[in-house]
Amino acid sequence: MTGPCFCGLPVISYVCHFQSHAGNALPIAAFIYWRSFKWAQSSYMHPAYAFDAARCVDAKDGDDRGKFGEHYGRYSDIAKLVVALSGAVIAFLINLLADEKRSAAVGSLVRGMPIIVGFFGLSIAFLLAFMSFASYLYEEYCHSKSFETYTRRKYAHVSATASTGVLLFILGTVWLTVTMFG
Repeated sequence: MTGPCFCGLPVISYVCHFQSHAGNALPIAAFIYWRSFKWAQSSYMHPAYAFDAARCVDAKDGDDRGKFGEHYGRYSDIAKLVVALSGAVIAFLINLLADEKRSAAVGSLVRGMPIIVGFFGLSIAFLLAFMSFASYLYEEYCHSKSFETYTRRKYAHVSATASTGVLLFILGTVWLTVTMFG
């Protein structure tokens, strides 16, 4: 079963069906999250992390005490940029769909639009979750007496959430580019 669907090329029909549902981005996101989590969890073997460099006793390359705000600021700025770009792409695609005068060349983009919106929407959700988790866990860390609350598992969740959001943005961008310019 083949038919013109993806970028005007004959492909297997389930690819056409796959890209026609935004929910199909969810299993891909779950797989990316799971792999990122496993990698982050296995990359550092200590039971707890020093969330803020002020508590870090083995700091290399100088004194980084109290620099959490600067480090988190870099990551959150990247996350905010990706969230803004993802939202703009979603708005552009919805506007394109609502345009009554769209050309025939937009047809392949319209067919691939649901999964593209799914990728960008999940990217937004994961990056907002990353910023929320990181802030919450830092507050929990600061108010604990032992400073052992930021465990390897929590680190892996935060790291996997951020990397999944960025990778979904990249995947959505690639899928959009291939769909448009194929």
